[in-house]
Order: sequence, then structure tokens, then C-alpha cells
Amino acid sequence: MTLNISLFTPSGVHQSADFRLVDSNSGHLVDDSSSKFVFIHNFTWQGTITYCGIGRWQDLDTAQWLARWLTNASDKDGSFDQAADLIRQEGDLWLAAMPRDAHGRPHHHTFVLSGYINGTTRVALISNFERLGRPYEVAPITRFRISTSIVRRSRVVINGMQRAVSSYDRALLKSLAKRSEDPIETRRILFIINRRSARSASSSGRISEACWAHSMGPDGSSEGRLYGKVEGPLVPISLLNGVELWQIR
Repeated sequence: MTLNISLFTPSGVHQSADFRLVDSNSGHLVDDSSSKFVFIHNFTWQGTITYCGIGRWQDLDTAQWLARWLTNASDKDGSFDQAADLIRQEGDLWLAAMPRDAHGRPHHHTFVLSGYINGTTRVALISNFERLGRPYEVAPITRFRISTSIVRRSRVVINGMQRAVSSYDRALLKSLAKRSEDPIETRRILFIINRRSARSASSSGRISEACWAHSMGPDGSSEGRLYGKVEGPLVPISLLNGVELWQIR
């Protein structure tokens, strides 16, 4: 399932995502260097997508599927809401094509889309088992639903293996969201919480101790780094107006 943590603070959006990729049916480790971030830079808004649940399908990491969907879109510079709906539509087809889990159910999965539009913070969960401001749903459904919010005050959103985050760290996150002004220190604390969550018995070995932590400011500026050790290549995906940056010459 893995773990995503998002803090929406007066100084910006701060997020972390671990790198572990586990076979959903066997529980065996597949990879420990799967980047779960996609960065979006459009003319009208900037944002990030991270996710938890399904890490790879048909030899493509989920981040690569996201890049395909967004670069093949007819309106590559679409709005935030259009991006969320595109992910929902493509995600439904993607989910329907997969075999069910060992219990005959669809796999749990959540995309976390966040961004700044004219200085306003927006967040959308595109999920088949989670919704913003609603209790965690154990049984996944066969289609994705979108829940969105305009963030007007500090907020903490934890997705994936929520039970691995201790009550102490939940309180720390809430305190950090209200007072944080230093993005470097905020990212360091996100890493510490991710590492503690990975070491907890509740993680069942499905969270890596290493993570990527990222900050995005209201002006669209962003900065992130790798915390911990990763075996193998790690290349976060960035899209500029619907084109992957590594493709630009």
C-alpha cells in the first residue's frame, strides 16, 4: 500500500512518498526505488501527483502510466479539474484491465493531486477507497471517485498505510502544519515520520525507510530531495505543458 503524507501550510504544500513497490497478491518486495511523484508545470497552474496502492502494471511504474495519460491528452494544458477527471477516466480503464487481488477484490489505489491556481491551493483525491474528510473505507470499489477541496487553512492528509503513522506523529504533523515556515526543516521531519512509520509493526514491511520529500510554494516554485538510501536508479517525472522534460532537447 505504501505511504503518502501531505501538509498544506501557510508557507506551501509539503509532501513525502516512500519508494517501496510490493506485489499486491504475494506481499513480496518487487522494488525499493520506485519514484511516486509526477511534477506538472503548465501555463495556468503548477502541481504534483503522488500515489499509493498499485505501484506497477504491465512493466510500467504507475508514474509512467500517469505521464502517458497526461502527455496523450488532447488538451495538455488543461485545468486542474480537467487533469483530475482525466486521471479518473484513464484510471478506471487501467483498474478494470487488472486481475483482482487474492480476495477477488479490485486493488486499493489513491492518486493525490495538488496544485496552485492563481495562488490558491487545491487538492484532489482520485481513489477507489478514500475520500477527503471521510473515514477510511476498507473495501475498494471498481471505479475511482474524485473528492476535492480548496485549502484555506493548515491541513494534514495521510494516504495509504495510515495506521503505520503513530498518534504521536499525527499530533506532530498537525502542529507542524500550523507553524511551519522552514520548508527544509519540514521536509526533514516528513522523512523522520516516514522512517518511523516504515519501522512500525503496522507497516507490514510495505513502506520503505527512504522517501522523497517535496515542497511547493504559492508562487509555483518547488524543491525536493531524496532522504535515505535507495538501491538503483531513481528518476522523478516532470511534465512541462504536457511534455516530459527529458524529451525536450
